[in-house]
Amino acid sequence: MDYVNGTINFLSSIFGMFFSIIAIYNVLTFTCENQCKEYKKLLIFQFSGGFLSSITQLILKIQVFVIHEKQITKIRFCYLIIYATLCPILITISNWFCFIYDIPESLSQWVEASNIKYSIFRKKVYGISGKINSDEALPAYFSVPLYFGINYILVFVHYIKYKKHMQKFTTVMSDMTKKINKEFMRISILQCTVPLLVSFFPILYFIVSLFLLPQLFVATFGTHLIQILSFIPIANVTLFIFLPSKSRKKFICFLKKIKDKIICKNFTITKYR
Repeated sequence: MDYVNGTINFLSSIFGMFFSIIAIYNVLTFTCENQCKEYKKLLIFQFSGGFLSSITQLILKIQVFVIHEKQITKIRFCYLIIYATLCPILITISNWFCFIYDIPESLSQWVEASNIKYSIFRKKVYGISGKINSDEALPAYFSVPLYFGINYILVFVHYIKYKKHMQKFTTVMSDMTKKINKEFMRISILQCTVPLLVSFFPILYFIVSLFLLPQLFVATFGTHLIQILSFIPIANVTLFIFLPSKSRKKFICFLKKIKDKIICKNFTITKYR
């Protein structure tokens, strides 16, 4: 199982970095008027974030497990709070209330008894934990529907406002501008909703199974959940690359250039042997 998780993390990171670079290349090579420059900057910022996210995933290799608890020391709790304050506000709040226990000293016995084969479980392994069914964990669970609710509301409110604004100029738009605007609106709504949908159902299953359906809960599902969330940058850049016809053509041309260079290089090597 350890090799499976490692392979998933590696492939997800590599594809995330590759498609992010392709998306940034497509944006930089777009020729547009002055009013499109700010949109190009926004896309470059978005895909650069996806590239950095893929690198972070490759380096950290975050995994989540369900284990027994032991009271954490005050010093380590202070270290945890210092670390948590460097994270996004949502994660900080969740860590503050939830992660109040240390991984038990009997971790090796627990791993052996549970027949879990993971190379990360060594004698000097360190981690943080919290009681799933405790009152301290409630802020984290309530923050999940709050987070998704706010995101869905913002997405659809801004989409409707933008659509109404652009409808005012339909009479003066050229056919090409209408086509570009249509593709932009389609990409925008998909880039906003697809990541939310991809992450919403796994997170919902994770929380419901913890409380209501413990027989369906998998101890390592938290790790798979992080892998699913790490897939979001790939989903965004993939939508941008393959949905617009212009971007799709640029991607195909880019692959053809790489293929031609490889063939030309192999031919040169063969010729001079």
